[in-house]
Amino acid sequence: MNGSQLDYSNLSGVLERCRLSSILAILSLILSAVLALIVFLTGPVSQWGGFTLYSLGCFPFTVAAIFAIVALVHSKFYAKMVAEEEEKELLEKRKENVNSILDISEDVRFTAKRTLANFDKYVPSSIAVLCFILGVLTLIYFWDSTLLGFSDTEFLGTGVPKNTMSLMLLCVIAAVFSFFTGIFIVGQSHVREFRFLRPVGSWLIAGAVVMIVTAA
Repeated sequence: MNGSQLDYSNLSGVLERCRLSSILAILSLILSAVLALIVFLTGPVSQWGGFTLYSLGCFPFTVAAIFAIVALVHSKFYAKMVAEEEEKELLEKRKENVNSILDISEDVRFTAKRTLANFDKYVPSSIAVLCFILGVLTLIYFWDSTLLGFSDTEFLGTGVPKNTMSLMLLCVIAAVFSFFTGIFIVGQSHVREFRFLRPVGSWLIAGAVVMIVTAA
C-alpha cells in the first residue's frame, strides 16, 4: 500500500476511512483483550470454567488483540501519509503559481510514506512469527491436558465447571459479541483502508467457535 494507490480525487474520504479503521481497531482491541482476560482468569487461573477447551479460547482472543494493535498503528501511519499527500498537493499548486524551484517530493518533512513502507515491509512478517511462536507455546501448554494429550493430570483444570449454567451463558455471550464483531470486520476489510483488520475479524470468529463448542 503506497501513495501511488491513493485516490487523489478524494483524499478527505480516505482520511475519514482511516479514522473509522482506527475506531474499529480500538473497539476490537478492547473486546478481544477483555474476552482473553476473562477466559484466562476463569479458565487456567481459577479453573472455574473446568473445561480445557474453554481455556483454549485465550489463544484466538489474544492473537486478535495483537493484530488489532497492528491494525491501529497501521491506520495511524496511513492517515499521516494521506495527510502529507494532501499537503503535497497544496504545495505543488502553490509551486506552480510562484514558479518555485522547490522539489516537493523530496521535502524532508514528508517522511510518513517511507515510514509506512517500512512498516508494511517488516511488521506483518514479524507479527506472523510472533503468533507462530505463541501458537507453539499454546500447543505445548495444552499437550498434557485432556484436550490434546492422554495424561491424568488436572493441568488447566479439566474437571466439571463450578457453575455449568453460568459458564454456558458466559460462552454464549462471548460467542455472540466476538462472532458478529468478527463478521462485520471481515466484511469491512475488503476496503483498502480496513484490510489490516481482516486477521482481527478472523481470529474473533475463531474464538467464537471455541466458545460455541464449549457451550454446546
